[in-house]
Amino acid sequence: MASETDISPRDRSSLMGIGALSTATGIPASTLRTWERRYGFPSAQRTQGGHRLYPDGTVDRLVWVQRALADGHRPKQVLGLSPFELQRLLEPQTYKLGPEDSAGEAVVVGQASLPQFERWLSAVRDLDESAFHSLLASDWGRLGTLAFIEQRLAPFLVLVGDLWVRRQLGIRHEHFVSERARDFLVGIWRPLSATRRRPLIVCATLPGELHVLGLHMAACVCAMAGSHVVFLGAGLPIEDIVCAGRDSAADAIVVSVSRNMDRAEASVHLAALSRKAGAMPLVFGGQVGTVPESATFVASLSQLEEWVSDVVHR
Repeated sequence: MASETDISPRDRSSLMGIGALSTATGIPASTLRTWERRYGFPSAQRTQGGHRLYPDGTVDRLVWVQRALADGHRPKQVLGLSPFELQRLLEPQTYKLGPEDSAGEAVVVGQASLPQFERWLSAVRDLDESAFHSLLASDWGRLGTLAFIEQRLAPFLVLVGDLWVRRQLGIRHEHFVSERARDFLVGIWRPLSATRRRPLIVCATLPGELHVLGLHMAACVCAMAGSHVVFLGAGLPIEDIVCAGRDSAADAIVVSVSRNMDRAEASVHLAALSRKAGAMPLVFGGQVGTVPESATFVASLSQLEEWVSDVVHR
């Protein structure tokens, strides 16, 4: 490891600490340290005080690692791969962007269909809040909440993430989309939730999980299906999730697990939550490894809607 005296001021300016790396990727710092200890990546230089410093390129590589983990690969299989090897492993589909893409280069967009999103991307590139909100509202009004989320918003979020990986969009664009999407989803579920008192559903994410857009999507479905939502947000300790359920006499706890969270870590937390929740129903969706026997896994928002509707009409 390099000491502080080995790192020149010029080199230091191109490095980031573990906190900044965690924020940029959404991966908990504890997970980054575990990966480095077990698999040698992400590899850090050290200051004399023992602080980790990472090259900027670590962010892009970790994004590819997260996509590989979301596709079912294990950390030990992918953390030693180069960015090129990771891209080949994932074998993404490529499409051509329209005039918005300089030089007409092929970009990775997963399963999204680009023509329907060209206006969305234009608004995002211009950071035009009014235009982007209008486009969201138009498709929501035309499709309805569930179809809007499944057919438009969720695929677009994947598209934005892929374009960011390919450096077709910047961090500013990704954050812009996340904030505007969150505001829009809250505007859907909160008024609906306010009209109901029962059934009451607590919505939360697991410790170390910082991504909440999936949870807001779940909250929309819960409220749309006729329940009242107590939204706790990101990264709660297990004990606090359970206490929130008991304090509010909740009818169920809904947990969202993003593709950015380590599957093994998510499984451990879900097992603990399931044990401590006791008889209270626990419903979750997202990327996990082992499913607790006493919990209900929903593979889609449509399945979540069916489950909540059953609770409402009992």
